[in-house]
Amino acid sequence: MEFFIHPEDREIVLRYHASRSSGQNTPERYEHRLLRKSGESIWVEVSGTLIDWKGNPATLNTFIDISKRKTAEKSLKKSSFRYQNLRQTMKYGVEEVDLEGRIVFHNDACSTILGYNPGELIGTYIWDHDPDQNYIDRLKDYFEYIKTEKPTPEPYVSKNVKKTGEVIDVLVDWDYLHDQDGSLTGFISVLTDITLSKKAEESLSLQGLVLNQIQDRVVITDLDGTISFINDATVKMLGYEPEKLIGKSVNIFGDDPKCGSSQREILKTTLHDGSWRGEVVNYTRRRRKGHSGLPHPKSS
Repeated sequence: MEFFIHPEDREIVLRYHASRSSGQNTPERYEHRLLRKSGESIWVEVSGTLIDWKGNPATLNTFIDISKRKTAEKSLKKSSFRYQNLRQTMKYGVEEVDLEGRIVFHNDACSTILGYNPGELIGTYIWDHDPDQNYIDRLKDYFEYIKTEKPTPEPYVSKNVKKTGEVIDVLVDWDYLHDQDGSLTGFISVLTDITLSKKAEESLSLQGLVLNQIQDRVVITDLDGTISFINDATVKMLGYEPEKLIGKSVNIFGDDPKCGSSQREILKTTLHDGSWRGEVVNYTRRRRKGHSGLPHPKSS
């Protein structure tokens, strides 16, 4: 019997055989490897029963080839390891909550975002980290709604309070978690701290508001001369709709090198010297369409 048992499994298989033959407690089922004639190893599940054979104790064993199952289990384990490793190493916060809203898993990035030690968030509820205590009941009601109605997951922006008491803005991407039978078991969320980017957006919005209040003409471009911002005074002067200018080259304004600098000269000087000051001729929308209109000098 020994010659077709995998060398690494022989000791335990022979021990089980001896203990069963002597009437000792032995696992009814166990797994080990066998060797084919070709030398290839296969996994089998063994079921053994003590019998009497010609007046002597013996064992009756049945074998089931479980090689495919073992291969699938190995692949699943490897995939699970990769998933766990990905969750822990990604820079975004990942948290899983059960159907009660209780956090049952979070990665290190989530701890960092909320200012807690690794594992410290386990057992807390998602509404424990909402800075507005008056909003908690509404959050709990919404949580019940998504459990029962199961709407399509959509990202949303929320405010969370860190352990230190600091309030941050968080972008939440979420989805449902199901078991093998398809039953809902909880939710998984990916958290991104957008506090700095949101403050930057608010600052830019404020700057845009201020620039739109002044009467000076302001045009902001990238290093290739592509327009990224134009204030109301410039739009009013040239007669264009703002959406027609954003993303376009400043060449759309035209120029007249005989009366002032060209758009190419302005860009070249600015890139070389860091600034440009002088006059340039820009044409209104009416003039570019062939109607009468005067060129507008501009200093910058």
